[in-house]
Amino acid sequence: MTVSPLTAAAGEDGVVGSNSFLDAIGILGSDSGAVIGDSAHSGTPGGLFVNTDGGLALETDGPLHVDGLITSTVGKAFVHPHPTDPSLEIAYLAIEGPEANTLFRGTASLVNGEARIVPDETWRWVTAANASVTTFVTPRGPANVWVEFESRDLIVLRGTADVEVNYFVMGVRDGFIDRQVIRPNTTIIPTYRGEPYATDKSERYQQILIQNGTLNPDLTPNEATARRLGWELTDREDEARPRPVRTETPASNVTTPGDDTRGDRYRQNGAGRTRPSAGGQ
Repeated sequence: MTVSPLTAAAGEDGVVGSNSFLDAIGILGSDSGAVIGDSAHSGTPGGLFVNTDGGLALETDGPLHVDGLITSTVGKAFVHPHPTDPSLEIAYLAIEGPEANTLFRGTASLVNGEARIVPDETWRWVTAANASVTTFVTPRGPANVWVEFESRDLIVLRGTADVEVNYFVMGVRDGFIDRQVIRPNTTIIPTYRGEPYATDKSERYQQILIQNGTLNPDLTPNEATARRLGWELTDREDEARPRPVRTETPASNVTTPGDDTRGDRYRQNGAGRTRPSAGGQ
């Protein structure tokens, strides 16, 4: 298979793939770094943008690495098989909070009223030394138990009787203590003028968007807010207009598998990837 290089003009898409057949693929990439998206503009759709009407926007059969923050307007979940009904699945959401917490738990035994807990070295490696550590304890018997001392390196428990104690310890990931929770909005931005937005979200979520001026009461984008913040709303029918047809480049310029130097810049000694400079072509 050969691919013709394509350079898009301003306002045009570089590569567009579509297929209206069931179980067919618009753009298929295989091999290392087969599909690469690179955007040099912050605050705009990234190098790879996928929009679906209820289907899966992205599915990967294998590990997924993201060199950055994963953002979701709903939550992060794992899916587990239902133990008795194959038509159902169980989806649990991840714990969320303003900190990048590191956690571990276990059971200790008080001896002469004291237990010393030395955290695992991997937890100590990823946990900030200059952030507070929080320890929760639950005695498994009639005793009063408290935390005498706690740090990234040692936790000391004391109690009024020698019992087993369940503990749960929280720290903060090293290098992420001062993470900003409130930031400029680059995610929750309507796309289409006059078209209801966030219709798949909860009623309370929709009320918040109406309250802060993102949406009108009928869930259509508030155009006054869009103009004030510089959001560019488009008309849905614009997407249905024919795109300009580009002629194929001469065979001498055809890119064959293995010749993509742009993809090579994402590889590093055959393992891992580095992001190219924004101005590279």
